[in-house]
Parts: sequence; C-alpha cells; structure tokens
Amino acid sequence: MEKIIQKMSLILLGSVLVFAFSFLILPGKKVKAVAWSTEIVSNNGNEPSLVLDSANNPRISYYDNVSNDLKYASWDGVTWQIQTIFSSVIINPYTSLALDSSNNPRISYIGDDNLRYYWGGATWQFQIVDSLGYMPSLALDSSNSPRISYWDDAIYGLKYAYWDDTVWQTETVDSEGSVGIYNSLALDSYNKPRISYYDATNGNLKYAYWDGAIWQTQVIDSTGIVGRNTSIALDSSNNPKISYYDVTNGSLKYASGVLSQKEREEEAQQEAQEA
Repeated sequence: MEKIIQKMSLILLGSVLVFAFSFLILPGKKVKAVAWSTEIVSNNGNEPSLVLDSANNPRISYYDNVSNDLKYASWDGVTWQIQTIFSSVIINPYTSLALDSSNNPRISYIGDDNLRYYWGGATWQFQIVDSLGYMPSLALDSSNSPRISYWDDAIYGLKYAYWDDTVWQTETVDSEGSVGIYNSLALDSYNKPRISYYDATNGNLKYAYWDGAIWQTQVIDSTGIVGRNTSIALDSSNNPKISYYDVTNGSLKYASGVLSQKEREEEAQQEAQEA
C-alpha cells in the first residue's frame, strides 16, 4: 500500500509540475479568451458586406429582407446611421462593399436585374455596369477605380467589369459550363485581378487571373463537390489564399497557392515597365 501511495504521489507531483511548466515556462501556450460584444444594427438585414474605415469604424452594406431595399449602415462613434440606397421590386440580396482612400463607400449590387455600382455617402449616385449580373464582388484599385467580378445568368459564366475612366468595360472570364455563381475578387499589387469561383457543372473550385493578355483559369480542388461560398485574399507576395465550402463533407476548406514561374516573370516585366 505504501508503494502505491508513493507512486500516486509521484504521478500527482509530475502532473502539477507539467501544469506549472505550461504557465510559467511556456506562456505562449496559455489560451486567452477574446472579449466579445454583440449588438443589433438593423432588425431586418441579410447578406451583409463589412469593411472598416481608417479609424476602425465599421461600415456595412446589406439587403433589407422585409422592404427589399439596399441599405448602408455606418457607426459614427455613438450610434448606427442607416441609409436606404435603393428600393427594389425584385429580390436581389447580394451586396459587396469597399471604401476608397477617403473612406467614401462604394457598393456593387443587383438592382432590378441590373448590375449596379453605387458611390456616395450623404447622397448616392449609381451607374449600370451590365444588364445582367449576380453575386458581385467589388474591389478598388490603387487609383480608387472599381473592379467587379460577377455571375452572368445569360451565359451561365463568370464575368469581370472595370471602369476605364469613361465607360464600363466587361469581359467574359470563364464560360465553360455553369461557372462563377459563387465568386470572390482580389487585386494584386499591380492591380491585376485574381478570382476564386465555383464551377457548378463539375463541382470544382476554380481560380482565374489576368496575365496581361488573356484570362488564365485553373482547377484548384476537384475532390467531391467543392468551391461554394468562396473567398480569396492575397498575401504580401501576391500568392492567393482561398477559403471555400466542401459540400460533400460539410467542411470548411482552405487552399494556399504559390505564383507560378510564368506569373513571376509577368510580375518582373510589370516592374520593368513601371521603373
């Protein structure tokens, strides 16, 4: 019995030492809880798009699912300011928000079956980008000019639009099957577009980029039905990172890419032109 007690004492002492070591010697391993707070912005809101301004105040574009309105909410430091931007007779909930370098809001939205681009603040103006377009993703280039990726339900394809300082130019990125209904746009450090998107025909996640002459496309994941609800970001070296939904397994997935040699050569050429 005495030996058993001594053995249990040693085990207990070892556990205490391990516990103490984890806190005193390895403080980086200690889990710290994040303090969260929640609040109601609007009683009726769907498909929000969130960005933070230069003062870290939140701005949100969203669809009011009761009035069918496109709305914009901004935090003024005390309360939420809500604006109605567009009242639609057709339900199109998808919005995408960006802020320019002066914190002015820009929004892409499907209004009455037209792809629209809104800008303003106190007052709002808009332009019709294309006669058809759903699920837009908006990004602003280094000159604050808008770029939008979207799904065109007339061709069941992925399209891309950009403002050339005079008119909107639109291009077909990929129309092989039904592609692009879920899409996400990012601009690299040279303002070249990179898009992750869903191939509904084959159930694949795809990636497209502009090489300066044509659109290049690539299948990223084809295991099961994957690629819905995709979101893309670029690291400081322009390498693409993509999150997306795996329908087959009900999983959230992440893909990390490295630019090809061809893309690196294109970047070098771009740098030489700008030098």
